[in-house]
Amino acid sequence: ELRAVARSQGWRGLYRGLVPSLCGGFPYVGINFGMYHYHALEYSKESHGSTPLLPLRDIVVWATAGNALHQLLAYPLDTCRRCMQVGCEGQSLRQVVAEIYAAEGLRGFYHGLVANQLRVFPAVVSGVSAFELLRWVFGKA
Repeated sequence: ELRAVARSQGWRGLYRGLVPSLCGGFPYVGINFGMYHYHALEYSKESHGSTPLLPLRDIVVWATAGNALHQLLAYPLDTCRRCMQVGCEGQSLRQVVAEIYAAEGLRGFYHGLVANQLRVFPAVVSGVSAFELLRWVFGKA
């Protein structure tokens, strides 16, 4: 399949969807961990500056909220990336955006959002839980 793409579309075909992937991936850490870390700092202030282990409920709520916000903002780029990789008519990001919008309107950019949220939920919660546990073990705020 890789060789077929390279033969039919050239080396540029191998990189279709790279721009929306990069644009959607960079804000992930800032939004997801930023929202979570802000809440962790607030919890630490309430605990008079100590570094307690956040309750699991808070870890789940704030990690999920940060991921949901990121997904709402960046999921349209992921939709465009997938469309570019599997064969939308448009060659550029601008053309793909126009194609999706013309065919399905704004809702077209959010196909599969709920399924994706359910898919990444365990990874997000376990990743933030591991971070929180290591923060507590090493005593860092």
